[in-house]
Amino acid sequence: MEHQDHGVRKEYKNTIDYNARASAGNDLTDQNKVAFLPGTSFSADPFTRDEDGNVIAVNTDELVAEFRNQDLKRKGKKGGGKYMNHFSLTLDHKDSLTPEQFNIVLNDFMKEMKWDNSLYFALLHSDKQHLHAHVHHHLVQDNSKTLDIFRHYEKAVNAAAQVSKKHGLKVAPDPYEELIGTSTSLGKQAKIMKKSKS
Repeated sequence: MEHQDHGVRKEYKNTIDYNARASAGNDLTDQNKVAFLPGTSFSADPFTRDEDGNVIAVNTDELVAEFRNQDLKRKGKKGGGKYMNHFSLTLDHKDSLTPEQFNIVLNDFMKEMKWDNSLYFALLHSDKQHLHAHVHHHLVQDNSKTLDIFRHYEKAVNAAAQVSKKHGLKVAPDPYEELIGTSTSLGKQAKIMKKSKS
């Protein structure tokens, strides 16, 4: 399993709708390839399905409201208004999990990162040859403190490897291995890796 960082977001609705395929222009066939992984969210599944399991409606309003309500617990100015950490967990194309199994993997990843007391959920995509979950993680904790996730990338790579081993999933190659022996700073290395993936 591979961890990929997508940055910290200020606006919730656009990102959540995009990942739920609820944005304008997406049809229901796109939404049939998305599943809700609740994580620690209390919100209901945003997808309404018929008796055959096909999506007939999607409504992300409850998820968005839950994230906005979490903002109200914040004290202090840390974060500059950007409180949604967005990242993905991607399985190797040979690995397969049910949504319920992937939710367990997600919870284990969050425990490994020590983020399991946070508000988070994921939207699992099966529209490519590999399953991947877009994780929406709120940085404001119930105790009103804001998580500091600065330089969390290496920890996330290690957490993904540990959780992959625990669940018998293929461990993604360590992106830092490619850069061993270079005289590049970690910041420059991260930029190099980001460019190589785009």
